[in-house]
Amino acid sequence: MARDGASGTSPRRPGTGEVERARRSRVAHEGSPVRLRLAATSDASSIRSIYAPYVTGTYISFETEVPAIEDVKRRIGSVVTDLPWIVAESAGDGATSAGDAFAVDDPPVLGYAYAAPFAARVAYRWSVETAVYVRLGSERSGVGSFLYRALLELLGIQGYRQALAGIALPNDASVGLHEAFGFRCNGVHRAVGYKLGSWHDVGWWQRALCETTATDPPAEPAALGTLEPGRVGEVLRSAASSGDRYRTTDPRPGGGEL
Repeated sequence: MARDGASGTSPRRPGTGEVERARRSRVAHEGSPVRLRLAATSDASSIRSIYAPYVTGTYISFETEVPAIEDVKRRIGSVVTDLPWIVAESAGDGATSAGDAFAVDDPPVLGYAYAAPFAARVAYRWSVETAVYVRLGSERSGVGSFLYRALLELLGIQGYRQALAGIALPNDASVGLHEAFGFRCNGVHRAVGYKLGSWHDVGWWQRALCETTATDPPAEPAALGTLEPGRVGEVLRSAASSGDRYRTTDPRPGGGEL
């Protein structure tokens, strides 16, 4: 359940022109129902439209008012050169073969996934909080799995060590999705949120992104904008072609605030 307003803990580094071109391109795989690409602030309207029903009609997000488009842009822009935001678009007509970059006017955005700093204090900087949201009507399609596979692989390449997800309970679908990707529950905060007439627990699920020993001195996590664009593209292609290995019946996979 990613907490709005969490501040970054690694220095902001500008992305290169090549990375920005990779962000704007769509990455598809022949036979895949989705294209995956890195998000940009121009996706704020689509992301907001996916997120809004979770705010207004469910306890999955503890926000009670839908954020304005400008606020969504701020949330994306505050971390997007450092941490991944990924959107899934419908492959539909006009898809090309794997690896081709192409432009499609306003393809439907089916879902998004992202990472945020787990906490602001410096010693936490190797840990991230993750979330995924799927457009209502696109549930049970495996979109959440495509997105999470790409997100977690990129975070591992960047050098992050732990991924954590807060899930407002009960939410069997989100628990199933996270556990399919190796997350395990490490605790439940009881009755910490009140929404839609009920108190709700929040469980925390955690997954190691790489092996860590107690005294292992880690390298600093790499900013997303410093990764080779070709490597980022390959992760997105691979996830779009094989994410259905992790497909679950996940009608409401999201876990928290945008």
